Amino acid sequence: MESDPQRLIERIQIRGLFGSVSYDIAVPKPSGAESGQLLLLYGDNGTGKSTILKLLYHLLSPQTYEGHKTSIRDVPFREFRVWATDGTCVAAERTRDSNPGPYNLTIKNPRGTPIIEWEWIEGELGEDDELAYREVCEILAGLKIRLHFLPDNRRVEDPHTLRGRLRFRGPEREPIWLSSSDEDDSTSPEALLEKAIDNTIQTFRQQALSQSNIGYSSVYAIYRDIVRRLVMLGESAEKDASGSLQDLHRRLSALGSQNEAFARFGLVPDLDTDAISNLLNLAKDDQSALLSSVLAPYLDGHQARLDALQDLQIVMDTFVTLLGEFYTQKSVSIHVDRGLNIESSTGIELIPSVLSSGEKQLLLLFCNAIRARRDNTVFIVDEPEISLNVKWQRRLVGAMMECLRGVQAQLILATHSIEILSQYREYVVPLKEIDD
Repeated sequence: MESDPQRLIERIQIRGLFGSVSYDIAVPKPSGAESGQLLLLYGDNGTGKSTILKLLYHLLSPQTYEGHKTSIRDVPFREFRVWATDGTCVAAERTRDSNPGPYNLTIKNPRGTPIIEWEWIEGELGEDDELAYREVCEILAGLKIRLHFLPDNRRVEDPHTLRGRLRFRGPEREPIWLSSSDEDDSTSPEALLEKAIDNTIQTFRQQALSQSNIGYSSVYAIYRDIVRRLVMLGESAEKDASGSLQDLHRRLSALGSQNEAFARFGLVPDLDTDAISNLLNLAKDDQSALLSSVLAPYLDGHQARLDALQDLQIVMDTFVTLLGEFYTQKSVSIHVDRGLNIESSTGIELIPSVLSSGEKQLLLLFCNAIRARRDNTVFIVDEPEISLNVKWQRRLVGAMMECLRGVQAQLILATHSIEILSQYREYVVPLKEIDD
């Protein structure tokens, strides 16, 4: 079966932003680097960096009735186009008379042939318009570009937060967007951090559950293998007897050491290999083949389970290691059952709300990077340097890329940080006006 093509963002073009400004933004592809993996958008205050990120997110988001396409309405621009890496183009266009206001949304295939054209209009959609709108969202979903947007207010833009801010009024279900004064304290910095931590733990739990059964033998399969080995024992006893006790000791020791790295995150239970090793020390040489036949299926099954969880273990280890490298006099641990734990150097447990503003921002960024860890994900962050000191800013992008290692993801950042920009010059695209 042929796999779906990888699609990330290749190019962004906007004309008539705020009525007059136009930009052409090509995702950098430095020589020798993984192409299209990072884009650093730089520009003076008021040049439109945040606006471009929001338009990008809302234009490509496929969720229906979440306010994405309505959010585009109030932004003054004439044309906004986004090309995917496979050549697919999604565009919103207006006439000068409707800026801001209604616009036409067009999706073209890599050959430039329109797949669908749809006009966003004010008011209630007619039946044909609604069908076309749903088809637009289905086509966008079919592109399989996953979007994760962290704006400068750190309220993660996803369907759940949008539902929380959207209310409907009257019998015609008129959508009402709540202002910041109407919202409850669930959007406070502490609440946003707690939610990010909870979502990260839930992500780890779901992955642990789905991956733990991959390659892990069922009880029936284990006993079937034991029976098969015992039946074959007479034919292979002489062949397997030599060195088999030493082999069992070696496998148990290696498996026990490997298991510790997984058990610290709660991915598997602790494995007491010493108890079995001590019993093997009492075994006689002529029992080695029998013991090997009984133990080998269990060891094979447990090894297969660890192998299936290996990628998740690496991600969890990367997460706590990176936080530990940034935080001073604090240690961080994470467990799929017990959650996130932060301790001072004196062993006092700390709740996230007592962290410094920079520590909170860093934890929030890393949690969102973990949530964005999927193929074809575009992780968009506005001003990642908020509350971070100069030293942390220098290390930030590398750490975020480390969180995304192993998946085909793209990191798009809008930043003013000279520390970030100077270290990743080849990925910087300054917002320079082009002739319209």
